[in-house]
Amino acid sequence: MGKKEIIEHWDDPAVVSMYDKNLLEIEINSILELLKENDRLLDLGCGEGEGTVRYYRNVERLIGVDFSNTRLEKLREKNSHIICFQMDMRNITFDIFNEKFTKVITQRSLINLESFEDQKDVISRIHALLEEDGRYIMLEGFVDGTEKINEMRNAFNLSSIDVLWHNRFFRKDELLEFISPYFELESSRDFSLYFLLTRVFNAILKFPDVPKWDEAANVLAREMEMKYRNSFIKGVSRLELLVFKKK
Repeated sequence: MGKKEIIEHWDDPAVVSMYDKNLLEIEINSILELLKENDRLLDLGCGEGEGTVRYYRNVERLIGVDFSNTRLEKLREKNSHIICFQMDMRNITFDIFNEKFTKVITQRSLINLESFEDQKDVISRIHALLEEDGRYIMLEGFVDGTEKINEMRNAFNLSSIDVLWHNRFFRKDELLEFISPYFELESSRDFSLYFLLTRVFNAILKFPDVPKWDEAANVLAREMEMKYRNSFIKGVSRLELLVFKKK
């Protein structure tokens, strides 16, 4: 994959960043729980702003950044009051805003960079953009959980769910080794219950058809994930939410 192809993909107005709106709702609510009304928030890679418009109502100040003007136009249609900039996150610096933030969010945005080197570069920039004791809220895709959920699917003769061509998922041990000089891991959460119920159990029941995201069983799975978020089921989630405190 290359930078040009990724930008062209997200500049296509027909592309949807998250088709599974149940999972998106879980993501947004999980992040909202981490925000405070006096936060100055940078939503880095905000896309069309499905989460951004919700975060905006719960913080003192929010700025959105995305490399795709198509995505930002969709955000402006939702809320024209939100300050947002078209910018490659690999070029983002403190000088651009002349302020530091209490929190920075990346919500499935770093996975759209071509390499781990690019991802590391942006993480170091996030560190510089945060005030002392600021928090980096990282919700990204991980190879570890993806491999485990696919092992479970394959055991029931279900096909693997591949990482999309324009995504580069993290390996957790590799990420934590790199990030340790910059940040302390404060908390983590995955969405294993939801992935197990929707990508394995319901997929088995529906086979050979593929379940639609908005059918009743998946809506119930969303409610269970949000209610029983401390479930003993762990490690089979393609996505993880990590909260890092700046060192």
